[in-house]
Amino acid sequence: MVVRKCRQCDAVWRSDLSQCAFCGQEGESQDVAATALAVLDRPSNGTPKKDPEPAATKPPGSFVAPPPAPRLPSANVPPLFGLLGLAAAALLPAAFLTAADRVAAILLFLGVALFAPFGPLAWWAGWRYQVRCAELGFQPSAAARAGGLLGVAVTLLLSVEGSALAFLRALRHLQE
Repeated sequence: MVVRKCRQCDAVWRSDLSQCAFCGQEGESQDVAATALAVLDRPSNGTPKKDPEPAATKPPGSFVAPPPAPRLPSANVPPLFGLLGLAAAALLPAAFLTAADRVAAILLFLGVALFAPFGPLAWWAGWRYQVRCAELGFQPSAAARAGGLLGVAVTLLLSVEGSALAFLRALRHLQE
């Protein structure tokens, strides 16, 4: 594998891909330390090589956080999808309450049908963004993480709302 660095956004990745996953620019090859590419040698006499004794352990506060991901439009997709899914969650009770006016109810249910898939899509887009950032060695943006969590919440809210409203609709139908 080759280590490459993007000239435009300074992203670093370890793969055979020549283009940056964030901005699509051509990456330039980087020198890798010889220790990272060293292959374990076996001594010629067939005896196993002893591991060197660790000199000292690192102090607990020596963890280095990965760099933040570059600012890209793909980090804004999960929050946007989450807000569209939240619109569906707001339209669903309104469509149920306006059942007397058929035109308004139909239009509201069409709005729910249009916006409802964005809840699970926000969940998936946030998860995919986090996985991709982890693969590239970046810390995902807070907006993308919040959008993924909003997608989870909206998906659960839509399923609970749908179940509750279907139950109420069945009760109303039994009373008629």
